[in-house]
Amino acid sequence: MIALWALTAFTAGIVLLFTVGITVFLWRVPVLRPVENVLEPAPLVSVVVPARNEALYIERCVRSLLAQNYPNLEVIVVDDASTDATPDILAQLAGEFPRLRVVSGRPLPPGWTGKNNAVFSGVGHAHGKWLLFVDADVTIHPGAISAAYATATERNVKMVTLWARQELVTFWERVVQPVIVGLNMSTDTLLRVNDLRYPSWAFANGQFIFVERAAYEQIGGHAHVRNEVVEDQRLSWEFKHAGLPIVMMDGTRVLATRMYSSLEGIWEGWSKNNFLMMQRRFTLVFLSLLAIYTLCISPFLLSIWALIAFKYTHSVVDPLFVNMVSASLILWTRWRVRSFFPTPLRDYVWHPLGGVVFMGIVVNSAYRHSQRRGVTWKGRRYGDADVTG
Repeated sequence: MIALWALTAFTAGIVLLFTVGITVFLWRVPVLRPVENVLEPAPLVSVVVPARNEALYIERCVRSLLAQNYPNLEVIVVDDASTDATPDILAQLAGEFPRLRVVSGRPLPPGWTGKNNAVFSGVGHAHGKWLLFVDADVTIHPGAISAAYATATERNVKMVTLWARQELVTFWERVVQPVIVGLNMSTDTLLRVNDLRYPSWAFANGQFIFVERAAYEQIGGHAHVRNEVVEDQRLSWEFKHAGLPIVMMDGTRVLATRMYSSLEGIWEGWSKNNFLMMQRRFTLVFLSLLAIYTLCISPFLLSIWALIAFKYTHSVVDPLFVNMVSASLILWTRWRVRSFFPTPLRDYVWHPLGGVVFMGIVVNSAYRHSQRRGVTWKGRRYGDADVTG
C-alpha cells in the first residue's frame, strides 16, 4: 500500500500542475477573430502553399484562400512533384481562378527537406510585402488573412502564427490527436513565446505563419532552415534571436486542419517531428514519457489498483478517491480545451489508449532518429542529422 500511496501522491501533483498549466494557457493565449473591414492601405499579401500528394485536401484549401475578404492577395501553390491527382486538381482550379498561380517546385537539392524547398520555390514567385505560409491540409475563414494583417500592424509584430482547430474524423484521430496536441499546449503557456525577453522560448505552427517579407529575408528565410524538419519552430527561434517580435494565437475561430486521416499517418507524421522538437535530447524524451504516462494512464490504472486492493478508508486522501479526482481533472481539462480538438464525450473513455500510442510514437521517433534509421514522410526519407530528400 505504501507504493500505491506514493504513486498516487506523485500523480496528483503532476495532474494539478497540468491543470494549472492549461488554465494559464487559456487565460493568456490571445485569440484571433475574423475581421470584416481591412485597414487601408492593404499591401499585397502572397500566400504560398507547398503541396505534395494532397489530392484529398488541396481543393478546399485553395478555395478557402481565394474566398478571403482581404482585397490585395495572390495565391501561389507549389506542386512538389506530386504523384497523385494533385496536379490535375490544381490545373482545374487555375482555369477557374485567375488569381491562382500554380508553379512546379524546383528539383530537390541535397541538404534540403521537401517542404522547405517547395516553400523556397514559391517565395521566388511571390511579390507581396507580407507572406503567408499555409499547409495544404488547412481551411481558413474568409476573414483570417485580414485578421492576421490587422494583428501584425496593431501589435507591431513581424510574425503571426496560430494554433489550429483539429478536424478529427476517424477513431484513431479522436483517440490520439487530443492527447498529443493537449500535452503540447500544456508545455507552452505563451508566457514567454510572445515575449522577446526570452529569445530561446520560441514556437510556431507551420500550418499558418504570416510574416513581414523584409523580416523573413533578414533571417534568411527558408533557405536558412533548409535542412530542418521542424522548420516552423526554427523560424520562430531565428525571428526572436534577431529581435523580431512574434505572436502565437488561438486560431480555432479562423483555422482548421485535418493533419492525418489514419493511425499510420499519425504514427509517421509525429515520429518525423517528435524527437527533433525535443532537440534530440534523451532527458526530454524521458520526461515526456513520464508526463504522458502520468497524465494519461496513471490515475486510471491506480484507481483500478485501489479498487482491487479494496481498502477504501472513507478519507478524502484515500488513494481511490484521489486518483478518481485526478482522472476527473484530466478529462475536465480536456473538455475545457475542446475548441482545439472537439470530440464526442464518449471518446474520452479512450484517453489512456491515446497515451499508450503517444508513448510509442515518442520511443519510435527517438529510436529511428538517434539510430539514423530515419523516418518516411510523403515518400521521402528523413534521417537524424542529414536530410536525404
